[in-house]
Amino acid sequence: MEKYILSPEMVWNKDGKAVGHQFKDIEVYGGKTHFGDCYNYHTYHQYTSGDPQKELNKEIEAYRNVLFLTDPIGDLESLKSTKGKRTEGTCEWIRDNEHYKAWLYGETQCLSVCGGPGKGKTMLSIFLTEELERHTKTMGSTELLFYFCSHRGENYNSAVTILRSLIYQLLPKCRDFFTSVSSYFESPERTKMALASADTLWVILRTLIQSKSSTTYCVLDGFDNCDYESSRLLTTKFGDFFLSVYSNRLKLVIVSRKMAGLENFPQLKLDPDNDELLSGDIQRFISASVHALERIPGFNDIRQNVEATLLERAQGTFLWVGFVMGELSKKRTCSGIVRSLEDFPPGLDVIYSRMLLQATESWQMESDEKNIMSDILRWVTMAVRPLTLQELTVAIALSTAISDEQVIRDQITLCEPILKIEGLKVKLVHQSVGDYLRWEKPDDDPILENFRIKAPKAHAQIAKTCLKYIENSDLRYEYLNIEDASVLQKSPLLNYAALHWLEHAGYSSMYGNEDYQLSRPFFCKESPVRTHWWKAYINSEQQRCNGEGP
Repeated sequence: MEKYILSPEMVWNKDGKAVGHQFKDIEVYGGKTHFGDCYNYHTYHQYTSGDPQKELNKEIEAYRNVLFLTDPIGDLESLKSTKGKRTEGTCEWIRDNEHYKAWLYGETQCLSVCGGPGKGKTMLSIFLTEELERHTKTMGSTELLFYFCSHRGENYNSAVTILRSLIYQLLPKCRDFFTSVSSYFESPERTKMALASADTLWVILRTLIQSKSSTTYCVLDGFDNCDYESSRLLTTKFGDFFLSVYSNRLKLVIVSRKMAGLENFPQLKLDPDNDELLSGDIQRFISASVHALERIPGFNDIRQNVEATLLERAQGTFLWVGFVMGELSKKRTCSGIVRSLEDFPPGLDVIYSRMLLQATESWQMESDEKNIMSDILRWVTMAVRPLTLQELTVAIALSTAISDEQVIRDQITLCEPILKIEGLKVKLVHQSVGDYLRWEKPDDDPILENFRIKAPKAHAQIAKTCLKYIENSDLRYEYLNIEDASVLQKSPLLNYAALHWLEHAGYSSMYGNEDYQLSRPFFCKESPVRTHWWKAYINSEQQRCNGEGP
């Protein structure tokens, strides 16, 4: 750790006028900067020796370090790798869409692009960021901001995290107007309050956008992944902004499923308004995908029929085609392709049912193995954030006594392609899988009904497991830093359990009442484990607020 200490004193200009204060101290921990008492820091730099511009750049970077949660450019590249390369010719139809042209070149300031599951919304958002990057470069002084809500899990889909990312991206482009927002970071207390308040962060973002004479373009993808309060706050804030005299300073496109709150903005509906254009994109996607099947002798003789069948049954969803092609790519003969294709009915829900039945039947699962799979799906679907493989293994072990990580990994393999392991985190392959598993209508098939997730009951089960894990942890004896790697090595699920059991309990409705009896160690009048948990919880939240958490 490097530490620079400056004496607290007035800063004077050459005419003897007091113009501000110096820092009391600055502490630098790697890439993180902690500010001591700081007043008019920009003014101080103006009158120090050296290059003022370099000093200003350092200050801006210091504030960006405080705001930092995740690298937007790195996240975009990771998303491109996950989604795969865009099929040539797809998405390009939007350039000629009247709603899009009115937004890009006309007076429309906010455009809502909405569509159902599997319609290629995120790929379209990636295409839009690339298009707008080229557009803003030709415009010179305009800027491009973007945020993909669905990429990092629910912890990264709140109004606070979205606004912090947008400010982080915009700050370097607002050097001349930086002083208009620097007061929000004058002291540790003000910094902490600003980083945790969506309203304050909105004021900072709005001030930066308004200070620029040029237009700022912004793409928000997966907006429907936000929680209700975050989406409501942001749509209200953006709506008010577009009624102000500064509305021409921002061009915003929001890509999501159809959702309340966006109906007041001009809408570009992927379905049903653009079904024909989407069908053309899916046709291109199919043609590119089946190219890999040309290795099979005689495939070109059946190619046209295969493509036509895929297009007809896809029902306008890229996701369905992707799932089916995953199966067809395993075949070695044309007859195998034809038989397999006949087995795939249209519709994502039917596909998911088929995959679950296939997993249980093909591997001749015993009832306890089906229960393990059901537990895995419940945890992955209902978790507040993506769980690591190690966290999931511990969570499953608490209810099934299966503690072997390889067993859990094998179960996830059986659930492919519904589940995937990405960077050691276990995730649903698509948001629509969660919709299917949480479907409230009972399933006629008892095997499939066993996989259905009753949300309140599932939250209660997870909350109970987390609370029990806390009560049996070393928090019984002492405070623990639940962000510390050595602590998590011994108790892998402790971070998740400590931070999120309350959220699950809040969603559990009547199912959880029996688990929160006052006789439990956590709820005793004098409870060391509760005291230590609360301290750990608060400390972790402070670290996350300062951008130090995972």
